[in-house]
Amino acid sequence: LTESGYIVGPGNAQFPVHSGWKDLATIMKNVDVFDPIIDRIEEVVCGPDVNKSVLLIGDSSLAYRYIFARLANRTTGKCPGMWHVDINVSKVEAGHHYVGDVDEYWQNKILRPSDKKDVIMYLQSVGSLIGIGSHMNDDTGIEREYVANFTAGQMRTVGYSDKYEYNDIIRSKHGYVLESFAEKIVLPPVDAAQITLLARAYLATMHPRLILTQSDLDYLIKQIA
Repeated sequence: LTESGYIVGPGNAQFPVHSGWKDLATIMKNVDVFDPIIDRIEEVVCGPDVNKSVLLIGDSSLAYRYIFARLANRTTGKCPGMWHVDINVSKVEAGHHYVGDVDEYWQNKILRPSDKKDVIMYLQSVGSLIGIGSHMNDDTGIEREYVANFTAGQMRTVGYSDKYEYNDIIRSKHGYVLESFAEKIVLPPVDAAQITLLARAYLATMHPRLILTQSDLDYLIKQIA
């Protein structure tokens, strides 16, 4: 799967966490503010039901990345021993110009290495899959394979859709993609207490020698908020 995505966690010497996720993964090991949401996700993706898929819906922000990183790197939970891979949709799409190429790529590079394996796949935008691999005789793309795979229990997946994308898709002929997830979780806005904990964790991890007074830290967090 490393040919089609980036390791979010836990990583090892041979297959380390991707550089684009490394700092966030390190920070989120020590931040538990999203754990109630992550508990709900784990109930599905590591539960007994065949369909092990969760769709997160939220504001147009990067809050979902904090949830992905925490889920992939917390030390306790119901998904022990899992690998977590952020699928890069552009790699699925790039260089495939002929009918069937995208389907073949999906089968060989994504489904086969994840089929009933100890891996959870992440999609930062479910909508970005829609239409990839379609052609003039078929107006659906690889999204039909994606839905068929996770509803059949072949893969565990966590997808994200911001609320504007979600509202557009749910009213379209591709609404079945969003409706197929075993559970949908609407993410509440990140509140002040969560921002404070995230800021503290960030500073402690990225700038451990930086010393701030409480008033300076409060001011900084207020500006971040």
